[in-house]
Amino acid sequence: MTTSSISTQLTLPFPEYKWLWATWTVREIYKNPAIWMQVLRVMNRFEGMEYGINTPSGRLFHEALGDLGLRDDNGELISFMQPDRSFLRGYQTYWTNTGVLIPPERNGNRIGLTPLGKAIARGRMSFKQYVEYMIKKFQLPNPITQSRETLQAWEGSNVAVKPLEVILRVLLDLYGRAGFQNAYITEREAAILIYPLSATMTPQEIGQEIMAWRERDPSFNLNYMYTQAVSEGNEFRNVKEFLQFLSAGEILIATEMQLSDFNVNRTGVTSGQFLRTCYYLNLFGSGQWGQFSTTMDRYNYILELCEDANNAGFFNLDLTVPQTDLKSAFIDFLNDGITQTVRALPRAFDPEVEECMALLKESKQIILSGPPGIGKTRMALQIAEKLESDGELAEKEMILFHQSSSYEDFIEGIRPNVESSSLSYSYKHGIFKLLCRKAETNPDQYYILIIDEINRGNVSNIFGELIFLLEPSYRHPDYAVELQYTGDRLWVPANLLIIGTMNSTDKSAVDLDLALRRRFSIINLYPNAESITRALSERGVEIIMPGEDGANRETLNMANVLNGLNSIISRNIGLGEDFQFGQAFLLPHEGKEYDDAFILNAWNYKIIPLLNEYAHLSPSILGEISDMGFIVRNGRVQHFVLADLYAAMRQLSGIIE
Repeated sequence: MTTSSISTQLTLPFPEYKWLWATWTVREIYKNPAIWMQVLRVMNRFEGMEYGINTPSGRLFHEALGDLGLRDDNGELISFMQPDRSFLRGYQTYWTNTGVLIPPERNGNRIGLTPLGKAIARGRMSFKQYVEYMIKKFQLPNPITQSRETLQAWEGSNVAVKPLEVILRVLLDLYGRAGFQNAYITEREAAILIYPLSATMTPQEIGQEIMAWRERDPSFNLNYMYTQAVSEGNEFRNVKEFLQFLSAGEILIATEMQLSDFNVNRTGVTSGQFLRTCYYLNLFGSGQWGQFSTTMDRYNYILELCEDANNAGFFNLDLTVPQTDLKSAFIDFLNDGITQTVRALPRAFDPEVEECMALLKESKQIILSGPPGIGKTRMALQIAEKLESDGELAEKEMILFHQSSSYEDFIEGIRPNVESSSLSYSYKHGIFKLLCRKAETNPDQYYILIIDEINRGNVSNIFGELIFLLEPSYRHPDYAVELQYTGDRLWVPANLLIIGTMNSTDKSAVDLDLALRRRFSIINLYPNAESITRALSERGVEIIMPGEDGANRETLNMANVLNGLNSIISRNIGLGEDFQFGQAFLLPHEGKEYDDAFILNAWNYKIIPLLNEYAHLSPSILGEISDMGFIVRNGRVQHFVLADLYAAMRQLSGIIE
């Protein structure tokens, strides 16, 4: 039997010792990770724009929150805009207090995500990883949510605690003492035992007290328990929130069970059998790379999280600085590990990037045109990355145009509310309108919109009355136009840049008319076969094949192979340069071995199918490539076997040599 060492009435170490996570009175529904994440992603879309409902951007932001159609546990729609408050005046505190949102007063009442918030909203960190990170970083005292007087009380008592770590270490101790069947805690055990003892006892000592209670040891006196956390609603709810947070991050497993637990009423604390939510240590999750992990794998993994928390240390609580500065410093403390994680690493850009970026800044919109596999999208992304590495980029968005793309999707339109119980319609604001609003509020930074396959949509219809505003000389508020649906006035700021990509091979797509072409600078990209040579050299790969005599071996230059094929296509009257093959067809792939199987698949399942399509446009190409060792039967290029492929590549390479 385990004995208890508690011999007097439990109290808090000092009256201000509270486990406060985000806020005293937050609605429970905001703790739902799905809702928390959806709101965070909307804030990411509107970053840099004003909160206020009396501003155009603020109204758009609140409308976007309403469009989420979020419902509470009773099925009622959640409204973030009440007659007496907006998101700014009330609801944003939960996201500020969880470390993902810059306090409005620190950011000019504009929406701004912290590095941690950006990492989550932009998919670089999952919610589970966020929970793991906060196990390491979250601590009390907490300058974000606690008053100056409370912080002084914590400092005067020389106490600091990481509640998430404490809970996990207690559970690890319970598992070590009594196995998985006891590796759980109830909400009342957390509030009555773990919470008040966390500043004066070690997790192992707290684990001993919990086992003494569960084993009904006579030394454990119910009358000594701390009951205020259960009787005072907010205090109990905030202790419970730490358990819910760990459960949402899959560190704990929440399940309802009938078991012995504390019961607090007006007469005191008693025990009995109740249906309670139990939070078990999750020892059955997935390990690294999603592989199923054993119990000890998970145990060691959770133990490592706790060790990381211990090694991370505590925030330096400097009460000589103003409270607003202290709050800002604590938010920086929460984010200092993330800043290093998400910072763009120095990288080498393609030589053409600087030239394309300079032209984009001057003309405001460019189109990268070329055959498939040429690296058009890669170039567009590199331009954005270069601007970001130079500290000039505020935001990048990427969309794909297709036959169904419309003005209503791109600028604004009317759409049905699918969440409504009765059919109703509301205005929906498109990505281009939102980017214009953002760029308008932050003129010192660039915003980039990448439109992949721009010629697959009807560009005149999609841009509508904004077509003429793309002209650099018309990018001014004086030329704002009234939009068709809302009547809002919109102009295109000079710091909003547009990059389109266009596949020159696909003649089924809509060609851009002359009026549109005049507004876009067209950059034609051509195959860069030497990038294959560089990539293979970096990997230390050489293509060795049998010599023509079948005995000696020789090295094959894959760049010359691609150039040889493209020279045949370029000279063909029915095809020409637009139908060349880009280097991506023969570039090595990350995580794939560049071997015979890889090369054979690239030719048989990527290049040959396109050659057969080209033959419909220009049948003469079949005769030209058959002279190079390609096997043509019944008007179609056949798949290679390896020996025939090497023979054909040797001939193609010889064209260049």
